[in-house]
Amino acid sequence: MKYTLHKKMTRGQQRTLNDFSTTLIKLIQQKSVESVTVNEICQEANYPRATFYNYFTDKYDLLEYCWHLIVISLQISEKTKLDPYEAVHLYFGRLYDLFSAKKDILVNILHNNDVNGQTIMSFSNYLKQIINVILRKIEPRLNEQMPQKLIAAYLTETIMLILSWIFLEQHDLSKKEAIAYLDNLLKE
Repeated sequence: MKYTLHKKMTRGQQRTLNDFSTTLIKLIQQKSVESVTVNEICQEANYPRATFYNYFTDKYDLLEYCWHLIVISLQISEKTKLDPYEAVHLYFGRLYDLFSAKKDILVNILHNNDVNGQTIMSFSNYLKQIINVILRKIEPRLNEQMPQKLIAAYLTETIMLILSWIFLEQHDLSKKEAIAYLDNLLKE
């Protein structure tokens, strides 16, 4: 992204970024991200192309910004005092709640974007990266003999495996059942 997210934004900048991200999410519910054009995004959001390119290098850059907004909404932070397995439950629960709340949007996106396509893979990889970085910073249990990087990678993949199975492959599980699946996989 061309614009630095760490700087304080003006209301106009916030509105512009929100308009572009909302527009892209709306469009990928109607068709694949590959078939969406920058012109279409700009026309739908009612901005000139030059404004788009002031913020983003291309539509995939905007797509990553959309994922960034989702992660912020989850309030995932680096809580280093948590046990790794407590952290997994916390992040898994928040992701489950988000996916449940946005299930209609997710279904529409899945209807128009292949599960193994750019949109879903981009989102999955972005979430994995964020969760993995956070879990690597959490102190391992004192009796853990494995490297923290390996533990974080395993926990991240387990979270994503269950969420993908429930929401991408559309198996209907309650949050309680999903957490039970998570616990069972972590015991193995």
